[in-house]
Amino acid sequence: MTTNSKFSFGQSILAALVLTFTSAVSSAQVSYTNQAPIGTGNLPARVASGDYDQDGDIDLVIVNAQDGTVRIFDNLTGLAFTPGLLLATGNNPTDVELADINGDTFSDLIVCNRNSNDIRVYLNDQTGGFLPPVITPAGFDPYSFTLVDLDNDSDLDILVANYTPNKISVINNDGSGTMTLLASVAAGAAGPTEIRVGDLDNDGDDDIVTAMASSNVVLISENTPSGYVPSSFQATGVFPLDLQLFDFNNDGLLDIITANTFSDNVSYIRGTGNLTFAPAVNIPTAARPTALDIIDADNQLGMDIVVCDINASGVTTLLNDGTSNFPTSTFQVTGANPLHLLVKDLDADFDDDIVTVNLSANTLTIVENNMPGIRFPGSDEDLNLVAMINGVTVPSGLTVIFGTEGTTVVNTLISFGATFDNEIGVMLAQPFQPGFPPFTNTAGFYINAAGATPTNLIQQVIVPGGITAQFIVPLGTAGSRFMVQGVAMSPIAANGFAAFTDALEFRVL
Repeated sequence: MTTNSKFSFGQSILAALVLTFTSAVSSAQVSYTNQAPIGTGNLPARVASGDYDQDGDIDLVIVNAQDGTVRIFDNLTGLAFTPGLLLATGNNPTDVELADINGDTFSDLIVCNRNSNDIRVYLNDQTGGFLPPVITPAGFDPYSFTLVDLDNDSDLDILVANYTPNKISVINNDGSGTMTLLASVAAGAAGPTEIRVGDLDNDGDDDIVTAMASSNVVLISENTPSGYVPSSFQATGVFPLDLQLFDFNNDGLLDIITANTFSDNVSYIRGTGNLTFAPAVNIPTAARPTALDIIDADNQLGMDIVVCDINASGVTTLLNDGTSNFPTSTFQVTGANPLHLLVKDLDADFDDDIVTVNLSANTLTIVENNMPGIRFPGSDEDLNLVAMINGVTVPSGLTVIFGTEGTTVVNTLISFGATFDNEIGVMLAQPFQPGFPPFTNTAGFYINAAGATPTNLIQQVIVPGGITAQFIVPLGTAGSRFMVQGVAMSPIAANGFAAFTDALEFRVL
């Protein structure tokens, strides 16, 4: 096996650095528990997730760089996983995704093989397995890839970061899962390692951000009618190996974060509008960050950042203070030399868990988030908000409910003591920005911290038995959150104005 590989990069880190463990560095409000490590193949390099068997839970998939294999880990229940399908790949698989490539609604398996210089698509056979792979050249030294509809034909194409030749390869999908390498073009700087897409200028199309590890920059490429055009370079820390896009300060503009392996920090590059960005703010991590993701670690304020620190054998969580500053951090030991991670609510308990793949331990670690949900209590009096999802009543103790696009959510506002019978009742819904809890300036009534205007779902006289409102979750809202609250107004209300039910958060999976 050749040494031109992603895992050889990981091995070079192991060889060049003295491995240390880092203790917690903060008293911040987070609570993590490691599950028992799960064995993988040799040198696990990347982890992805999805419901490949459509049984309603989140499965995991990893690539083992040294073995040339991809392994599915089936979700049994909650945080319990068992090794499932093991498939052969090309030489040194370095990236993997689960996504619907051919439009049949089943998740297919896509693997990038660095030493074989190809992308392999394993179509889902719709019976819990995968068909033999369709192999497509991906340019020389393909390091990682991202999926995006480049030609607006409603299927997912592929952009590949080719590390050594400093190129980006474009692979077209014909809609059936058959891929064609269209071109390998100069990346504009040295060492492309990660590509992300997002609408950076709010013009309705996806732009591209590429981490150029060997040049210590990210490249911004604008989506124009004539194609993608390089727009600017933004300086980062040293060797930005991974990147993510997210609106951390809730201003409607995407920001950029990078994991800078050889400067032991994360660069936060704030979007300022029209494809412009503020200079990077570098936030310290533990030793040698190699990957990062977005997490709501503390159920409050803004979304946080979790970073995989290969030389500290754990993850650093950078906590957002709600103004896109990250003054506080915590550290959690995982397994030996974690190279990659992802964030998912694996056990459907409405908080974000973490998965790391541990390069030299040949394991994956699941880190459970134990933070309790936050209640947003109303003034109640004798009101009650009853929620049903697709005809099933939501237990009253839950403060967060969830469902998929197309889910029918029915809410009933009841006045058990008849105080509000024959009075006006209103059911309100509003967008709920992730990581920004609602606030109240009227006792018991909540609005989102983003200032989102509530939508009046229904307004009518409350009669015995209550009023109801039906909300069908729109398509295209996956990942969104809504807040629903009932209000009734009465001249005899104890607070002299109105009573409010507790506010429920609805998350779209």
